[in-house]
Amino acid sequence: MKKATHPHGPLMPAVIYARSASGSPAQLAGQELVCRRFAQAHSFRVVAVCRDNGRVGKGFDQAVQIGSQRRAVLIIERTDRLGRRAVEALPRISLVHDAGLSVIDAETGFDWSEHFADLARFAHAVRRVVVPR
Repeated sequence: MKKATHPHGPLMPAVIYARSASGSPAQLAGQELVCRRFAQAHSFRVVAVCRDNGRVGKGFDQAVQIGSQRRAVLIIERTDRLGRRAVEALPRISLVHDAGLSVIDAETGFDWSEHFADLARFAHAVRRVVVPR
């Protein structure tokens, strides 16, 4: 069977981001494994793995920073790793988009980049209306 190549190209750098709401090491390891398998199957070169226990925090910031510097894609097990509620996820989606990162859901193989661009525009518009300057 021929190895699939993702549209981003073979051996493109990738950053894996994993987050466990409960802080479970087994959960983090499982997410990383799913992401590594996806990366290998689609010829991505993993350059960093960033993790957060509990809430999204420094690990996410580090993933965005490294991804931006290395012009990498961000691979996450599922999009809920960025937050389970829209009010949590939208600012993070904006950060990812503003950093120029593509985001791929390893569970489905879906590239969220185009949709994140739309969501980032929405988040910026909401911020202008909700947070007057």
